[in-house]
Amino acid sequence: MATFHWLTPIKRNGLQLPHDLPNVDINGIGYENGFDERLAVSPTPTGSYICTICVGIPRRPIILPRCGHLFCQSCIELDVKSRKPEILRGEVISNKCPNCKAWFDSSAVKEFDDLDQWTQRLFKSIQFKCPFDCGFKGNTMDLDRHQSFECGKRKVQCPGVDCGLTIEYEKLKDDHIKTCPKVMIYCDRCMLPVRRDCLTSHDCVDRMAQALKGIIYLLKILK
Repeated sequence: MATFHWLTPIKRNGLQLPHDLPNVDINGIGYENGFDERLAVSPTPTGSYICTICVGIPRRPIILPRCGHLFCQSCIELDVKSRKPEILRGEVISNKCPNCKAWFDSSAVKEFDDLDQWTQRLFKSIQFKCPFDCGFKGNTMDLDRHQSFECGKRKVQCPGVDCGLTIEYEKLKDDHIKTCPKVMIYCDRCMLPVRRDCLTSHDCVDRMAQALKGIIYLLKILK
């Protein structure tokens, strides 16, 4: 029987852990608000560059048409949704600047990629430290990605089936994932993924039959 040497380290350590497990807070209320100015490690711009809704430096800045006021994209979207619609020139709208109350057309809002190059360079020049104190420094876009998917100290959920543990990514990778009974690992006999706590009791023949049925079903769909 052929030996699959490339499977050896995976069999020993379990299925490979995704590097980009999302921060568990990524869908939480306020997560997309601006960054605290106290996290800045370089000179910050004036108060004109602060979102007046969350009082932070926007991680995804947008500028309103007509008045030119700046906000976090998520902050202004929530503000518009929370406003009671009014009638303007025969149209029912709720798009009003929180600062100056000027009406605006939502289709004309300028997102970051639409801002002028000077404004983009300004935002990219502001350096922040990671709120988890991991040593990372970067601009708002870099920090947004780092905090959400890359920081070793971000809180993630164990990918083990029904485990549900929330833990720092580095602790998950270096410790918990190696012993969690709910994590899928490869069986030494059938070479198929099995939950760790079911490894000694699972039926290899039945597991291979299930896998084969899945492959046949997939082939039928692809025809």
